[in-house]
Amino acid sequence: VSGSFKRPANYSIKWERQDWDIRSGMFIQAYYNGPKQTGPWILPIGSATNTGKSMRYATMHRAAYRYFYGNNLGLFRPNLIYGYKTGKTKICYRDGIGTAVFWGDWSAGGVIPDIQVWGKNSKGNYYTTDTILAYTIHELAHQAHSQILGNINYYQVSKIIYESWAEAVEWALTSLEYHEFGLQSFVHNDKQRWSSFNSREYTPLFIDLVDDINQKFLYGGSRPNDNVTGYTMKSLNVLLTSVYGLSTLKVALKANKPAGLSNAQIDELFLTYENQ
Repeated sequence: VSGSFKRPANYSIKWERQDWDIRSGMFIQAYYNGPKQTGPWILPIGSATNTGKSMRYATMHRAAYRYFYGNNLGLFRPNLIYGYKTGKTKICYRDGIGTAVFWGDWSAGGVIPDIQVWGKNSKGNYYTTDTILAYTIHELAHQAHSQILGNINYYQVSKIIYESWAEAVEWALTSLEYHEFGLQSFVHNDKQRWSSFNSREYTPLFIDLVDDINQKFLYGGSRPNDNVTGYTMKSLNVLLTSVYGLSTLKVALKANKPAGLSNAQIDELFLTYENQ
């Protein structure tokens, strides 16, 4: 703020910006109520393992800042699809057991949260902040995806497409966040160890299109034989405007493939996903 104060200032943080609003629970605005004092307020909110709610709010705020305003690898930004603003995203934090969920794009108005993020895993232990950041990014990816297509069309997309896309965005932006902090060795989850026995929908399909790792070579088993690389997160995000399932995705990829990549390599990658 500009100007100065003659009397002690009553400090607080309201976890909100013009594009998003973070809530404590379903409906209550998230705050950190600070001291009333003269001079600056220097607040150490906590560490990566801090279990306080404010550290969770701060981490979710940081995830939203990355997706909305920061380097997000050229992805469509939520609430600013095709150049027009759609409203404010409402993200709620629940201090209980669960993961995260996207309930639908309600950002055009109303009080229903768009996204819910839980604080503890199934054993009742608090997630570390990199996981909270990743879950928030994952759900924001769902929201941006739904805004590209519209809610009705979005729910006609196959689950393997919309969950695999959110997995890729989570992987890419969470890793980027920590790399920019200087943690170059940080890798957000080893998603290439995926097996259809664990999940048939939360796959590394879109990650396979970007990275240069062949999990079949590294880990063996029934994993995809991934000799595909060269796509970018930005180019894949554009393709999602016309993709509803594996077949339409494969057609779009072949029509927009990078130089040096063959249709046969794309077909080979898709075999595992199509036959699981």
